[in-house]
Amino acid sequence: MLFNISCVFGGSKASEEQIQEWIQTGDHYHREQYYSAAFGWYEKAAKAGSAIGQRRVGMMYGGGIGVKQDYKKAFKWLMKAAKQEDVDAQTMIGLSYNNGYGVKRDDAKAIEWLTKAAKQEEPQAQYLLGEIYVSGGKGVARDVKEAIKWYKKAAENGNADAQDALGQMYLQGNGVEKDCSEAMKWWRKAAEQGHAEAQYNLAVMYNNGEGVERNIEEAFKWHLKAAEQGVIDAQINVAESYESGEGVEPNNEMAFKWYLEAAKAGSAEGQAKVAYKYEEGIGVNKDHEAAIYWIKQYEKNANK
Repeated sequence: MLFNISCVFGGSKASEEQIQEWIQTGDHYHREQYYSAAFGWYEKAAKAGSAIGQRRVGMMYGGGIGVKQDYKKAFKWLMKAAKQEDVDAQTMIGLSYNNGYGVKRDDAKAIEWLTKAAKQEEPQAQYLLGEIYVSGGKGVARDVKEAIKWYKKAAENGNADAQDALGQMYLQGNGVEKDCSEAMKWWRKAAEQGHAEAQYNLAVMYNNGEGVERNIEEAFKWHLKAAEQGVIDAQINVAESYESGEGVEPNNEMAFKWYLEAAKAGSAEGQAKVAYKYEEGIGVNKDHEAAIYWIKQYEKNANK
């Protein structure tokens, strides 16, 4: 259902065509990053009863985009849209109850609203149900079988987070029989969608030969993809590969680059390696002061 027109503007009911035009105008301003203007048009549509307008007003209040952040107002507008069967708003209401955004945390109510959306095949709602059931929550008992059910539905509907989670469940044998090949299958699906953790997991499996024949070139390929998205362990592994020449041509400069990325992200191992390479001039010009700086960063990290 797109619209439920019940408000009056200027003494007459807004037509569906008018409301659609307000939404489109809001979309235009949002694309151009004139967020305050976009909010005004969405709010106009929301007050006229548009579920789309209500959802977008709620999202802008929640994110503080074009308006002062206000979780309570966000929840109010999202609930209006959710009650009109807006599946995205239902998912957001479930998330709000799960996290206590603008409302008292209540995982039972989170499940109620997420289930409404999930039954309409909304993948994010299905994934979030899996997340709640896998660990339990306030007023909700842990139920791994139920978690698996919803993870599978979300994964089959293309949700990369669910595909990654399902891979973990198969690797651990948590709620399902342990199956490394099945873990690989789901991680590959998520990795091909750009999911960084799944890319890293896939790389580790290729490196260890679990669920697949060992392939260090494939391991390097997926480690590099994960490293480029900021996965620190992957950055270390890429650096080590460039050092050793395993899966890629040796390259000291590239090894240094990736150790430095990891070091900047707070990796103690990366910081120690960068300090050593600056001191010895391996893959970078010798720099004693830089070496001292990074060894101090390592010591701070090690003493935490």
